[in-house]
Amino acid sequence: MELLVTDYNNPDGTKLATLWPSVEKALKALTLQLKASDQAAIKGSLIFDPVGNNLAIEHALKPLGWTGSVKIHRDYQFLGKGVDFEKQGVIAEAQFSNYPFLLNNVIRSFLFSKLGVALNGNSPEALLLITKAKVFPASNSTLY
Repeated sequence: MELLVTDYNNPDGTKLATLWPSVEKALKALTLQLKASDQAAIKGSLIFDPVGNNLAIEHALKPLGWTGSVKIHRDYQFLGKGVDFEKQGVIAEAQFSNYPFLLNNVIRSFLFSKLGVALNGNSPEALLLITKAKVFPASNSTLY
């Protein structure tokens, strides 16, 4: 995988800064997962496989101590049932779906941080958001 990293709100000194080197190494080692398209105009062409890539990311992060499928407290489940991964106050979301889900990931992570809502026993202090770039074909209406 090729990574483009953008830091917001000065993550230096956060847990994310500490955890990032091992996450970056794990993500760079991933093999891009593709699948045959079933869309009429590009039927059979290889496109980005969100399920396969999510699974690959899970297999890369769990050995590093990240907890997957972390449940959100029931008082906040109007924002979703869980976050993809958490470790030491860092939320990691792999979002390949569409822009409303991306926005939800960002807003709820910010809300959890500001309110001190514990995830996996930790108050969130940073968000690591994994998305895809528009360098290869993907399903219609997916996030770039």
